Amino acid sequence: PDCKGWDSAMLDGTTVWSVVRNEHRIDAAHFYAHTDAGWFDLGPGTTGSLVTCAGDAFFIRDSGSRTEPAALLRWSPDDHGLSVAYEATGSGHAFLSPPRCGGTHLTVTAYSQAGDEQVTTSLP
Repeated sequence: PDCKGWDSAMLDGTTVWSVVRNEHRIDAAHFYAHTDAGWFDLGPGTTGSLVTCAGDAFFIRDSGSRTEPAALLRWSPDDHGLSVAYEATGSGHAFLSPPRCGGTHLTVTAYSQAGDEQVTTSLP
């Protein structure tokens, strides 16, 4: 089929990208990574949210329900690991803005019924 890629990023020896599976929902994508060690399925995420910072890739996964928090996910090509870097606090529907990288500092803003929050962290 025709390519339905949306986001893409390159790190040292690593490619991370997203694919939009339903062209009627371009905000929802599925993320993948490829390294010398193989291919990795990173799961669902939000299009337009992929950013690299301090050697890792970050993307947003919106909440799947009213009880599940929106999350900022971190893909580390060094250990081929996907981890939660940040979760929106409180209950109810929430979403995160695309992360912003400034050198070795990463900032994300959460918008939720529990209140809005902006968080910045220093990365190694």
